[in-house]
Amino acid sequence: MATAYGVYLDARGITDRATVLIGKDGVVLWSSSVGPPGKREASELLAQCKSC
Repeated sequence: MATAYGVYLDARGITDRATVLIGKDGVVLWSSSVGPPGKREASELLAQCKSC
């Protein structure tokens, strides 16, 4: 799945920290990547969920 969404880091053998919102029809509505050491902001994720 990580490879399909382009967030698998081959050189490191790990996935990036990413969030992908997918609609009922399977279309990606929104995505964000913060890098392995990064943090996600819950308020931003909530706002994105509400806007989709």
